[in-house]
Amino acid sequence: MAKLPKFMNYYPIIIIPKPLQHIKTAMPKIPKFREKQPRSPQIPQPIEIKLIFIESLAVIGISIGIGLVNLTIGIGVLVFGFIVIAIQALILKNNFPTRLQKYEQEVRAYPSKLEAFNQLKLEYDQEVERLQSPEYILEFRQRLLLDTLKQTKPHDGTNSKARRGMSEAKFVKHLNRYFDTNIYERLTLNIPNSPKPYSPDFAYIDRGLNLYIDIEIDEPYSHRQPIHFIGQDDRRNQFFIDRGWIVIRFCEEQVVRYPRQCCKAIAEVIADILGDGLELTRFENTPPLPKVKHWTRAESLTMIKNQARDRYLNSPHT
Repeated sequence: MAKLPKFMNYYPIIIIPKPLQHIKTAMPKIPKFREKQPRSPQIPQPIEIKLIFIESLAVIGISIGIGLVNLTIGIGVLVFGFIVIAIQALILKNNFPTRLQKYEQEVRAYPSKLEAFNQLKLEYDQEVERLQSPEYILEFRQRLLLDTLKQTKPHDGTNSKARRGMSEAKFVKHLNRYFDTNIYERLTLNIPNSPKPYSPDFAYIDRGLNLYIDIEIDEPYSHRQPIHFIGQDDRRNQFFIDRGWIVIRFCEEQVVRYPRQCCKAIAEVIADILGDGLELTRFENTPPLPKVKHWTRAESLTMIKNQARDRYLNSPHT
């Protein structure tokens, strides 16, 4: 389950599912280079003096240790050990011609082995360079985006009976103006073990990509009751995020005073997710959306007392 921020202090509140967030920094997996560089052949010696020296020290050390307990056995181990070392030295001397012949074969084969290794290493480096190129990373993230969006769960119905807020009827005209047939209303999403579904105020849906955005308009109060204060909508937000939807929440004051800027904010989210600025071209001369502080329950009560909604609902709109 995706975790939502504990405090979302300013509108617009934009919540993007973690899988979609991770795509922006996702990198292709780089395979490991498992080939080992061939070792240069080592010329053999008739007798490996270093090996015999180390083995002799080991025999002496063991013999002394045993001799401290039983001198006779210690001497026997010493004699036996040196006999074994002498036999080993004799065998090495007798098979030296064979080892020398094998060395000469390895010397002849070494250049081709090294060349084959270098070719494999070159091909690996070229593949790594391709996987780390900006073009491939963009392609990789686009494929990952499409695969991730396929997991998004769509709405369940289109017959919501939810009451429409005062500002929604005006705002939908702006949404339809800028996003045409991608804006949907009256959608329902069934809540497990609940007879009443969730219904987005509006939904932006790109059916080709399976991209779903829940667009909400938050009033600070309704019928003199605090609503949409910090923490109240967390469960609802989580529900949409778990289904793969993006959630964008505007406060009512923003959609009333700055509807075009709100649409630009939606376009910015779409552009950020898709890595495509096409949606933003129509907003080139539109200023950024002013932020509005998200209210606590206590602040909502104060807004009721001061009739805060009346001020912006009756003011000139931009």
